[in-house]
Amino acid sequence: MKTGVRTGLRLDVSRSAWTGDGPRPVRWTAWYPASEDALVIDEESADFIIGAIARDADLNERSLTYPVVVLSHGTGGTAISLSWLATRLAEAGYIVIGPDHHGNTAMESYHPAGFAAWWERAKDLTFTLDRLSADSFLTCRIDTDDVTAIGFSLGGYTAMGLLGAITNFDVFKEWAHSAGMRKGPAEFPNLPEMMPGLMADPSFQQSWARRSRSYKDARARRAILLAPAPPIRAFTSESLAAITEPVVTMVGGADREAPADICAEWLHAKLSNSTLHNLGAEIGHATFLCLGTDRGRMQAPELYLDRPGVNRARIHDAVVDIVLTELRSKS
Repeated sequence: MKTGVRTGLRLDVSRSAWTGDGPRPVRWTAWYPASEDALVIDEESADFIIGAIARDADLNERSLTYPVVVLSHGTGGTAISLSWLATRLAEAGYIVIGPDHHGNTAMESYHPAGFAAWWERAKDLTFTLDRLSADSFLTCRIDTDDVTAIGFSLGGYTAMGLLGAITNFDVFKEWAHSAGMRKGPAEFPNLPEMMPGLMADPSFQQSWARRSRSYKDARARRAILLAPAPPIRAFTSESLAAITEPVVTMVGGADREAPADICAEWLHAKLSNSTLHNLGAEIGHATFLCLGTDRGRMQAPELYLDRPGVNRARIHDAVVDIVLTELRSKS
């Protein structure tokens, strides 16, 4: 099937924007099976290839409802940066909904609170699914009895939140210090030093009070994680032991941002229904992003150039095969 794409913005009035001047903005992208007569165009941004899509096309009428995937991008990224996966899933008959996580997305100005309050991301997934199910072109067309959460990097942490993984920030802080991880992400390397200032901000105070809540969404039947990032080490052992839904994780052996041994393998050992795939010793963290354009490979080689011998397109094919196998298993 052809892939349609639409984008939009919803406001979550239950949470404040990090600027404190209104409700939390949740921008979203939806990929879906498009009508047979949709006009498909090969699109790319300045830095990466988006794929063959039909903007604002009608939804395909072949099926009354379609199973849905909620998709969470990596820290500082965008939903569209995972279009290589979302487009293929839409072609296979799935609706894919990906929010851009406020303050932690390149779709808007970065805010340090967006990089510190990871727990807000899971609610973005639930909020977007709720709103698009109730009042959008997808109303009555989403099979909410068949929801899968997929996340890349920090998005892996987000997807696990939908299954009921609960954050204990003190646990993460203790582990990070013992592991020598005392700096923040590249966008805010001094984030630990910024925390006292954030704690004085009313918007962040409200979020901080929510940090150890459960964000479990009973509609989520499984999670698929691509190179889950170090914040998964904040999850309590008790909450992970209670998760019975299947979790499938894919990693690379050359990942320096989310080393498999301290991230994915640790999580795999904590779960009762987990499958772990190592896609190769030379696969890095950014291999899970879109294919780069000539400009992207030149301007941001750390994102769009892989190690010698790594064919990113073939790795993407392997990921899609594993994802579709899991989605079709109905486990």
